[in-house]
Amino acid sequence: MEIFIINSNARNKEEVVHELFSFLLVKGYVKESYETAIHVREQNFPTGLELQGEYNVAIPHAETEHVIKPAIAVGILQTPIFWENMEDPEQKIKIHLVFLLAISEPQMVVPNLKALTDNVFSNPEVVAQLRNTSDLIASAQILRRLIDIQ
Repeated sequence: MEIFIINSNARNKEEVVHELFSFLLVKGYVKESYETAIHVREQNFPTGLELQGEYNVAIPHAETEHVIKPAIAVGILQTPIFWENMEDPEQKIKIHLVFLLAISEPQMVVPNLKALTDNVFSNPEVVAQLRNTSDLIASAQILRRLIDIQ
């Protein structure tokens, strides 16, 4: 699975989703329908995740039918944005990193989410390292090793 990390100046969730979606679309990883599918899914199942430590994440994704080949596009937000909390959608939390998941096989959704949760999101030091990185390529390689999903 390819992993891309970009710095984002997005001011809200729509902007960051569009930015990450556009990146994956141009590279041939997702279909045109992917962005709309994310917004529809987010309305019903928001993906803001409060973590231990200083930084929080969002993990928007859509059904596999909108994906051409698997990838994760990570947006490092220069300024935190507000996102609905997956545990309490009425609550908005500050998000610092957005992991846009493009998973092409239905049976791979849960293993990818579990790998991210167990090996990245549960470790505040790793999240902080990703958030504060100056070497996007090296950080993508580290993230790829941490989740180790084919």
